[in-house]
Amino acid sequence: MSKFKRFIATACAATLSVLAIAQSARAYDIVQIDGQLVEMRPTWVVQGQPSVTPQAPVAVQPQIPAQYHSIPQVSLVRVSLAEKSATLYKAGVPIKTYQVGIGAPDTPTPRGSFQIDEMEKDPFYFTQSGQEIPPGPNNPLGSRWLRFTSRSEGDYGFHAGSVGTASSLGCIHLADGDLEDFYAQVEVGTQVDVF
Repeated sequence: MSKFKRFIATACAATLSVLAIAQSARAYDIVQIDGQLVEMRPTWVVQGQPSVTPQAPVAVQPQIPAQYHSIPQVSLVRVSLAEKSATLYKAGVPIKTYQVGIGAPDTPTPRGSFQIDEMEKDPFYFTQSGQEIPPGPNNPLGSRWLRFTSRSEGDYGFHAGSVGTASSLGCIHLADGDLEDFYAQVEVGTQVDVF
């Protein structure tokens, strides 16, 4: 019997003694053979008999449990009026910054701490005179609307528009592609700090 086959037989016996677990459990084992890490790729344990197949040497990667695979949503959006930027944060860490447009001097963007309270894809726009503009290329909101505050003078939120300028009626403008990316990363309840 070759050295490798003896090793496999020993590994299987050791694995079998450790695997006094329920039938259908899985066994994972990484061993060292002649200074090389070899993954012993398991298959399902059937009636207490594990089937183990040696693989070529591999770099060992940590296994991340499935419950951690989903990407958490952004927890905070910080809008700097001075820098005309909006930065997304996950767990207190900045992950992305967008250039934005802000309110004109006579119609400034409100400062303070808010929460996104409304999100719409392909929104309708209502002018101050009550005219309704449907979704599409003539809609000044663009493809997305994210409201973060409603006041007596109107609603304020994120939507498509010119960036790098102070020319809006108080809303925060993002470029169309950036707006869709931004929309996908936040949710109703995400905190918005405007300073």
